[in-house]
Amino acid sequence: MEVIVEACAIEASSVDFNAAEVAEFARATLSAKGRLRCDAAQLHMAPIRRGDEVCGLHFALRGPREVLLTAVWDAATNTLWCYDSRGERFLTTRPAVGAEGAEKMIDCPHPD
Repeated sequence: MEVIVEACAIEASSVDFNAAEVAEFARATLSAKGRLRCDAAQLHMAPIRRGDEVCGLHFALRGPREVLLTAVWDAATNTLWCYDSRGERFLTTRPAVGAEGAEKMIDCPHPD
């Protein structure tokens, strides 16, 4: 799974989460909606901050034919809102991810 991240590290000071698990869930959900193979689309992930704290994640899945599907994950409620290529919400769900084994600092790969 290739995830391009705008920041090198995501810090979660008050909310523990596993960004990789949330990203994988978002990728699978968005890929299914767009009828895309997971390896045929590139997932971009960026932290959403409130002050100095990460309070969520924004995902953008870009596929062939200029397909763009997005999702926003709220760390406080563990809720993922998913939007289709027209910007219409098609799903609101709670991914089965949580604080178990989550790290305070999640190292992210640098885009090349």
